[in-house]
Amino acid sequence: MSERSNDIDAGIETVENHYNSNEMEKKTNRKEAIIWVITIAVVAFLMLTGLHKPIIAGLQKAILATGIIQPDIKSEDNLQKQIDINVALINEQGVVMNMKDFAGKVLFINLWATWCPPCRAEMPGIQNLYEKVGNRNIEFVMLSSDRDFKTAIEYKNDNGFTFPIYQLKGPLPVALESQSLPTTYVVDSQRHIVMTEKGMSKYDSEKFVTFIMGLLK
Repeated sequence: MSERSNDIDAGIETVENHYNSNEMEKKTNRKEAIIWVITIAVVAFLMLTGLHKPIIAGLQKAILATGIIQPDIKSEDNLQKQIDINVALINEQGVVMNMKDFAGKVLFINLWATWCPPCRAEMPGIQNLYEKVGNRNIEFVMLSSDRDFKTAIEYKNDNGFTFPIYQLKGPLPVALESQSLPTTYVVDSQRHIVMTEKGMSKYDSEKFVTFIMGLLK
């Protein structure tokens, strides 16, 4: 009788354990489902409001701050034939001008857009570079790809950037075309492309400053 009673108790315990296990699994599944719903809702909110752009840009900016991503400045490998800089531009005041007005200067040409997080991430470094070398014979040609140029101007002013920005009024030379944003070119005073960098990079390092200043010699 005692042995049978023990078997019954063991059976009851097994059923209870199975029930408890199922309940725990259900709670875990509900918890995971809630987490996923919240995550999707947050991502959707960030996407709809555009807040994902500054967040992503902030993370990429932190990566750039480590100095891990540096531009390729091996000019002897990148040197190309002279390019045509007869490119029509519109400046922030709405005045039509031409890139050939900068002939004889070193050009730092950057293709960017406000909707591009990597572009936003590298902007503070470009501003630092501009403050270091912009008063020399080096011209910054920051070409916005925004449909509405006012958006780019507002973004620049809101962030306290002082480098000049432009909008294209005509086509770029084939040598300066790129499907990637950001893309940066450095053109020497003889109109040779001496550096091409696709993707974000850190441009305010002493190494890069030395490189671009060396083109003035």
